[in-house]
Amino acid sequence: MVLNVIQHDLEAIKEAARIVREGGLVAFPTETVYGLAAHAFNEEAVCRLLEVKGRARGNPLTLHLASVGGVESLVEEIPEGARRLMERFWPGPLTIILKKSASVLPVVTAGLSTVGLRVPDHPVALDFIRFAGVPVVGTSANRAGRPSPTKAEHVIQDLKDLIDAVLDAGETRTGIESTVIDFSGEHPRILRPGVITRAEIEAVIKTPVEDARHSAPAREYPRYQPQCFLVYSRKPLRENSVRLQAFPPDRKILVVTLDRTLLFSGSQHIQKMVLENEDALAKHLFAILRDAEQKGFDIIVVDAIRREGKIGDALIYRIEKAAQEIWDGD
Repeated sequence: MVLNVIQHDLEAIKEAARIVREGGLVAFPTETVYGLAAHAFNEEAVCRLLEVKGRARGNPLTLHLASVGGVESLVEEIPEGARRLMERFWPGPLTIILKKSASVLPVVTAGLSTVGLRVPDHPVALDFIRFAGVPVVGTSANRAGRPSPTKAEHVIQDLKDLIDAVLDAGETRTGIESTVIDFSGEHPRILRPGVITRAEIEAVIKTPVEDARHSAPAREYPRYQPQCFLVYSRKPLRENSVRLQAFPPDRKILVVTLDRTLLFSGSQHIQKMVLENEDALAKHLFAILRDAEQKGFDIIVVDAIRREGKIGDALIYRIEKAAQEIWDGD
């Protein structure tokens, strides 16, 4: 059942909230990607979510809340730095990991002593959680390992007939998932880069933050991968043109680039897609990967992204995780 809420239909949102409250599964929009929600205190519903997504039990879920006020009962304590980040960035694309309280189900945390929490910055998501009246577990609303969904149609591609409803509010705003910061240890650590940068976090909490993205609990699981072969060129494609031209002419290739001057003369099997900047690529990346599948491309080659700037690092992180091959240009 698709509940169209592009015009912010409160009755549709209330119906989706009722479904979750009664143990069903609902895909809902956030500012980052579409999430898949289940009642956080209903173990059967959470287990069903893991099953339909194909998500491993060793991969913890995030609790989505309607306000900061819902945090206290779910954690042992809120460190001062974490509280400052909540005040500054919530609602927003920041997931904060804290020591969990006994009220949080082990199936939500994959048996860990910590839990991730977030207040999404989307009016439909916030109303949905408020009307549900309970925290909801949230994970990207796609089959495990697939590109995250930024449109309701992406959710339907992966989970049609497996979940109970989709709240369709159009395309998401940022297109990549939240920054994840862990406050459960001695020092705060970034486990996943996102729109909110390490520098912005350090400016708020006034203390250094460790880059620990390779220590994230989900590090061993494939992520974001399209069905076609994905290549990332760390050096500009101009330096890797020989590699690109070496693909057989019977392979249909999509080159995704920010370089408008990049040309492939005499290569009819290569199609170029030019994005305006890194922000535009981040917003549309997962949709591009899915659309390339639908259009029958065999290979996607993503041109080099600048790591500088607000979104570059987070974008490169996701592309490299999705890539089957990385070219260094040497």
